[in-house]
Amino acid sequence: MLRGFKNHTLEAAALTLDEVILLSESGTAIDIILILDISEGADVIMGRPELVNMQGLIGAKVAVESTAVGAYTLSRALEMHNIDIQDISLVNAVLSSHKESYTKKLADAVVTFEPVRTQLLNLGAIELFSSKEIPGEILDVLVVHKNTINTHKEQLYDIAKGWFKGLQQIKKSPNASYRFIASHLKLTEKEVKDSYLGLSLPSLSENKKLMTGSPAPLSLTLDRLTQHMIDTNLLDSGATKKTTINTMFLP
Repeated sequence: MLRGFKNHTLEAAALTLDEVILLSESGTAIDIILILDISEGADVIMGRPELVNMQGLIGAKVAVESTAVGAYTLSRALEMHNIDIQDISLVNAVLSSHKESYTKKLADAVVTFEPVRTQLLNLGAIELFSSKEIPGEILDVLVVHKNTINTHKEQLYDIAKGWFKGLQQIKKSPNASYRFIASHLKLTEKEVKDSYLGLSLPSLSENKKLMTGSPAPLSLTLDRLTQHMIDTNLLDSGATKKTTINTMFLP
């Protein structure tokens, strides 16, 4: 998806904030037009029961996506628990292989998120770390190329309106909504419901609150995240910020 957006085969994409920053570093001019969700426990490090806690990762093999939010989650987890990244063995694993990395014992722990989190819990894995420990740092946003704002303005209005209509539907008819989502994710309705416990889905008013102001709270989060990624060598120190927060499509 990152490659497709960078190469302009995609006009819009739902990305984590760290992915937005990585795209900005590459020179891609981006507008954030919507905050989709804020992780409050959905992003996790799952491990074998014998690891017990984060200190159990020392000397362990950890499966993680190297260029997505997993790298940031792992970096922050290690930082908060005073573990040097040299003390663990990294195993590169794309999302589709997260569960397999655990079941085939290719890794002792996996940096992942829903629905894999629930699937691994059902297999006996334990949660070693979650984004509850780093509130407000992991966000999913809808981004577009700057030129897309002119070429697809009506479609972008429709997407934003449709998103908030979807949020209202979940609030109004949660069981029917969970049933629909479960059929797509191949989970039970309860598993879908439980997965949302780790996510905050900002309302229209919350989107406006986070995306406006001088500076906007989202802008401050971008700055903090950028600095952390520079400090941990996830980002080049000379990165140029080319991301704009654009509220014009909020209904």
